Amino acid sequence: MGPMIRALAGLLAVVLLLAGPAARADDTHYRDYPLGGRAVGLGGAFTGLADDPSGIYYNPAGLVDVKQGNVQISTNLYGFEVADTFLAAVDRVTDFDTVVTELNIIPSSASFTSSLQTDEATGRSITTYGLGVFVPSYRNTSARTLSDLAPIGGLPGCDRLAYQRTLLDRTFWFGGAIAHRLDDTWSVGASGFLAYRTLRDQESTTCSAGDASSSTTFATAETNLNLAVAALILSFGIKADLGDGWTVGLTVTSPSIRAFDYADLRVTRTAADPVQGQSEFFQRELDGLSANTKYGTGIRLGGAYVLEHSSTFTADLDFYAGTSYELFRVPPDQRKVRDALTLTSRIERDPVLNFAVGAEHLLMPKLSVSGGLFTNFTSAPAIPGEVGDSFAVDHLPSVHAFGAATVVGWFTEHTLTRIGLVMSYGDGSDVVPRYAGINGLGAQTDFVKVDYSRLFAFAFVSSTVRF
Repeated sequence: MGPMIRALAGLLAVVLLLAGPAARADDTHYRDYPLGGRAVGLGGAFTGLADDPSGIYYNPAGLVDVKQGNVQISTNLYGFEVADTFLAAVDRVTDFDTVVTELNIIPSSASFTSSLQTDEATGRSITTYGLGVFVPSYRNTSARTLSDLAPIGGLPGCDRLAYQRTLLDRTFWFGGAIAHRLDDTWSVGASGFLAYRTLRDQESTTCSAGDASSSTTFATAETNLNLAVAALILSFGIKADLGDGWTVGLTVTSPSIRAFDYADLRVTRTAADPVQGQSEFFQRELDGLSANTKYGTGIRLGGAYVLEHSSTFTADLDFYAGTSYELFRVPPDQRKVRDALTLTSRIERDPVLNFAVGAEHLLMPKLSVSGGLFTNFTSAPAIPGEVGDSFAVDHLPSVHAFGAATVVGWFTEHTLTRIGLVMSYGDGSDVVPRYAGINGLGAQTDFVKVDYSRLFAFAFVSSTVRF
């Protein structure tokens, strides 16, 4: 079985090498893009205001300052991702540059608010409620290659490679909130969400050697993972109107409480060497596996300064506590499946602090322009060592990102329409397998640290109807 095992080893090495940075489930960031309508143009710095339906997500206490009943739908569309990895290690240099473009229509939020009780003298809401659906995380990427390869590292059986991987990773927050005004200064609010994540990760590769005039040695690998996780998240918010245009807000979010989880996994490996008269086939399907996605305790602190009929300035700090979990769990007795996996299941998340700032200016009574900056720092532990250093185990990418948004708003008596652009750039490090480190199927894999950067960009559209 020696030649065939080496052929399959060569296949797995190339699969890991190409697939590593190109498409991963992202369990390392909390805010790839800001949510909501007005909040997007402020870079997500909205906790001190929270005075439209997206306040359900940012700070439920702010809902009492929504002046009318509102229905809001926000959408991100035509997003793209550019990922680049550069590795200079041992006696070779590898440069990966992957561009993923998809026509993505993502309903990033849909929500509404309405008043339950109003002060007849002032017309201000005393008690307000809201319902909403938010999509704080969405990745839809794919990668395909078809190439001729020379045998590397003395591993035969992989002269031609056909590779494909698709990843669809979505998180939905379904929830509601209620807010109450205590007096002219203070308001409080509470919200509850069901955070529902679905992940589908599929990859397949065919590696072969020989040509049409001779016997062909080949090996194939295919992995399919599907999982769904639901968790309960509760939050409590306060907001204070300090006067002279100043407001502050604070939201505390509970750790997630797992409500439902399910995962199924299929792993297939085949290899054939007609010259040696050898073949191998392995397939295993595992249903009903345990899955998990955890959120640590969250704290949002924000402030805003409003010059009436002119400008608004906002700033937020956003903290998440650390946590850890198994994205999916393969039973200990499935040793061969565990050895064949190319997906990282163990997730470690460190505490992380992000910030956002934004400004909005009213150019004329019906036209505004706004802009914001935000950070998207990684919660993954830092990868030790220098570029080119090797490790015995895989690591999640450690990439710190910075984003910007610019939005133009148009207002009528009953509608608010906003159109803009959101971009985010991240730079850091990742690890990929070193080809020569795979000596056989299930053997130890040598991972090498690399530089890694990525860019996201998408258009933004929001429509709010007031009644």
